[in-house]
Amino acid sequence: MEEYVDISTVVSLLPIPLCEHKPGLQPSEYIIKAVKNPMRDCEVLWVSRARFPVYIDEHRPALVVPEPSDRVAAAICRDYKTTVSGFESEVAEPGLFWLKDQYKIGEILNGIDAKVTRALERARALQNEWFKRLVVQADDNWGKYRMRRMVSDIERLAAVALGMEKEWNIDTMVERALTVCKFCRSQVNNDAIVCPQCHGILNIERATKEFKTIDQLLQTVAPAK
Repeated sequence: MEEYVDISTVVSLLPIPLCEHKPGLQPSEYIIKAVKNPMRDCEVLWVSRARFPVYIDEHRPALVVPEPSDRVAAAICRDYKTTVSGFESEVAEPGLFWLKDQYKIGEILNGIDAKVTRALERARALQNEWFKRLVVQADDNWGKYRMRRMVSDIERLAAVALGMEKEWNIDTMVERALTVCKFCRSQVNNDAIVCPQCHGILNIERATKEFKTIDQLLQTVAPAK
């Protein structure tokens, strides 16, 4: 007889990492990576059955009580959602939901079944409404204080996800346009073919296509005389 495995899947569309602590449970910490593109991607966390000890008295050992995976997964989603600004149930919510059983990222994004597809589309729509509320909140704080430190990271990421260019988000937009040179580790533009610091060729395909010689290529990053 095949042994039953109790697993649920927490699906995150959040552009920030999620770390939920559940004191008393074993395990007590649940972590999901940030999603690079909330409009297209997702991250998952497989949650197994947990347990928690119930202490009776000093003369008897603790009684270990199992906690089903679906209850743990539901608590992870619920506890995070209800603590964030702008949350309104069924109207504007962080993109976080759970599915019974074990699902891989590809299965969720490729629509392994209609139930999963509907859950993903609904979560994305609710998160977009939540993002809009965060942007309005950031606009209000910027209008009052004109200080970027009054705008939170999730508000900045919400604006980026919605494709909104905001004055209070200019630093984030600049950072997203930069990458790190694989040779000297300095910051360069994402579209750079050659690193202006060490002259390392970052994009061989474009370099051979757009320039005839190495000398001609290096002239594009040479300091003006």
